[in-house]
Amino acid sequence: MNAIRTPSFRKIIVPWYSSTIFYGIVLVASAMVLVFAITGIFIAKSQPEYKLFYRFPLVLSLLGGILFVINLKRLLLRLIKRLTGERD
Repeated sequence: MNAIRTPSFRKIIVPWYSSTIFYGIVLVASAMVLVFAITGIFIAKSQPEYKLFYRFPLVLSLLGGILFVINLKRLLLRLIKRLTGERD
């Protein structure tokens, strides 16, 4: 019996949620949510009967903005790594 195993080199499988395409899709979707929420804030503030209900679009815009910034950072770091030729 061979006590020392020979190393096997395999390509690392990247999960689907950590792909460049998925980051791009999330980036576009969160930008759409952000625009929708900001529009909701302006409409809620302009209508006197809906002035109290501006908090929901405000929270939605904050969450959409956070998601947008996080995924933009991830996507930019990935593209910078690709351009400089770094490997993970």
